[in-house]
This record gives sequence, C-alpha cells and structure tokens, in this order.
Amino acid sequence: IHQLYITYYQRPADPAGLVYWEDQLNAYGGGEAGVNAVAAAFANAPESMALYGNQTLDQKISAIYLAVFERIASADEVAYWEASGFNAAQIGFAIVNGAQDDDLRTLTKKVEYSEAFVSVLNPEGDGVGSFTYNYSDPSVGRAMLDSVTMNSDVSYATVLSQIQQNLTVANKTEDE
Repeated sequence: IHQLYITYYQRPADPAGLVYWEDQLNAYGGGEAGVNAVAAAFANAPESMALYGNQTLDQKISAIYLAVFERIASADEVAYWEASGFNAAQIGFAIVNGAQDDDLRTLTKKVEYSEAFVSVLNPEGDGVGSFTYNYSDPSVGRAMLDSVTMNSDVSYATVLSQIQQNLTVANKTEDE
C-alpha cells in the first residue's frame, strides 16, 4: 500500500487512508488480483487524476520515475514502458514492481520513510501519542517525501523532527 501511495499520490499515507486501503486489499482477497484492483482504484482516484490525469503515457512514466526514483527516466525506459502493454492505470505499479538497483534502494527508503511517517502520525500505534498532527494538505507530505533518496536517514527520530517542522502540531488532552 505504501508503494501505491508513493507512486500514485507521490506522498506518504495518512494513518486512516492506510487502514482504508489495507481493508480494500483484503476485501479483494489480496494477492496479485487484489493489488491490481487496488492499484487501479488508486490510479483513478481524484488525487492521482489531479497529478497525472491530463498527461500522455510517456509524460506519466516520466513523472512516476521522478517522483518514485528521484531521477529522470531515460528515453529507452520510457519507450520500454510505453510498449509494455500496461494501460495508464496499471503502469505506475508495474514500474515500481520492476524497480532494481538504485531505483529499488530509493523506493525502499521512501517506503521506510512512509512507514515511519504513519507511525509518528498514529497516536494509537507506536507514534508519539501525545500530539495530534494535522495532515490535511497532501502537498506537505509530497514535499517531505520528495526529499527522500536512497541515502536518506529515514529513522523515526528524523521523520518525527521533519513532521514537527512541517505539520501543524496540537497538544492532545488527557481524555482524548
């Protein structure tokens, strides 16, 4: 699910969204068929359409490479994916599923960052618990994830610090 958020929304998940999409994946029975169905739902969601909706397939491939791997796709890579037979809704997950070498290392760091991000935001899990973070503007999450490369420190402490600097923090009361 984190890979789908990174690919189709270019940001880390919010805790409630992660639970929702995990439930959807389970409802589809998991496995390849379930992942394909959830990936198609991500691709057709308003947030993804706002990012990729009016792009040609080659523009979408290039945008995915930049967002996920932090690099420009080569002409050969774009041509390969254009000829792959995947449609516009499938192409994003196919690209991340085929990641190798430095691309895979970058994607892995982005997933680790996203996991830490959700953990920090989730006061019911291993998160800080004493704060509520307002993650209502997805562009903030995009900007934070965009800085993650294969060499980034994606530790909980680093992600917590970034969240405290970038998201609105409101103290929780004892009875919340």
